[in-house]
Amino acid sequence: AVIVAGYDDLMQKFFDSNPGLASRFKTFIKFRDYEPDELMSIFLSLCEQNDYVVSDELREYLSNYFQDIYLNRDKHFGNGRDVRNLFEKAITRQSKRIFSMNKPTVGDMMLLLIEDIHH
Repeated sequence: AVIVAGYDDLMQKFFDSNPGLASRFKTFIKFRDYEPDELMSIFLSLCEQNDYVVSDELREYLSNYFQDIYLNRDKHFGNGRDVRNLFEKAITRQSKRIFSMNKPTVGDMMLLLIEDIHH
């Protein structure tokens, strides 16, 4: 089995690049973009899986952020990949913030703040 994935227009160019290529693929599945609430759910799920807690201020920021990137999505919109990248950047920034603290508590180490996303 071979699975290829990509944006619609680029995948069409891929299949058009070789006349025999498209005939070798029998099943095509098109996925819709995740909506803002789904993007938020993905982020919160990543936090839960990794024992992080999201501050109320960050939760509000993310709600607006996901709404904005969804409404203004273009060919670079990465859906769930954008959420995972944002989560990973937040964890990196949070670890740097925690490192600079004198005596962080377990709660400090679990908490994601808006400054871990938006700097």
